[in-house]
Amino acid sequence: MNTLKIKELRLSLNMSQANFADSIGVSHTSMSAYELGKKKPPLETLIKIADTYKVSLDWLCDREDKNSEEVKNEKDALKRLIEISKASEIKIEIDKEDFEHIPLAPWEEGVATCSGKIKIESDLLPKFLNKWSDILTVYNNGTINEDLYSLWCDNEIKQFGEENNG
Repeated sequence: MNTLKIKELRLSLNMSQANFADSIGVSHTSMSAYELGKKKPPLETLIKIADTYKVSLDWLCDREDKNSEEVKNEKDALKRLIEISKASEIKIEIDKEDFEHIPLAPWEEGVATCSGKIKIESDLLPKFLNKWSDILTVYNNGTINEDLYSLWCDNEIKQFGEENNG
């Protein structure tokens, strides 16, 4: 097992070693030993990390290259949409009558599109989606760079979590 994955995950979350250790219920000394490769974490600890931070055990154990949350293509995006639709506190409805698929002619280049309406029943998601639409527009037109866009997204998700929990 590559214990550097634990450190990689912790750093990607901008967490201190002590905060990460506390979040999974292990001592600070054990966490340090895991990250230095001096001690291997027990399976229970790996499961706690995977469940808490939504990564796969395969990723933690360096058996796969990808974090379980990574969306690299349309298939991954569809999987995530299905996962969202299964969340008990979020209801998604799709108006099939209003959807329109706009295929490309054989001589056209580009990507076929579709348009329509998806109804999401949530108190917080519509507010986020409205703000996200605005920031996404300025990101896509090059007004802001990826670092600023990522910072905004991270901050909004953090605030969203605080609103949702408090």
